[in-house]
Amino acid sequence: MLRRTLIALLPLALLVLLPVIFRERTAAPAANADRLVIITPHTESIRYEFDRAFRTYYHEQTGRELVIDWRSPGGT
Repeated sequence: MLRRTLIALLPLALLVLLPVIFRERTAAPAANADRLVIITPHTESIRYEFDRAFRTYYHEQTGRELVIDWRSPGGT
């Protein structure tokens, strides 16, 4: 009985742990990084893609780091 329970819970544990193990690590922003505040109703996936791409573009254009501060008013 205990063995069946452990076998059943193993896939669930992997489902929870794998995203934590393989997530992209981001370094803490530099103290002198530029800051951009964006108010948006978009979902987390859209914000993530925009954040990653725009910070890369900004760094290529200016040579400076950028921190994006997302503000979500809630609702639609």
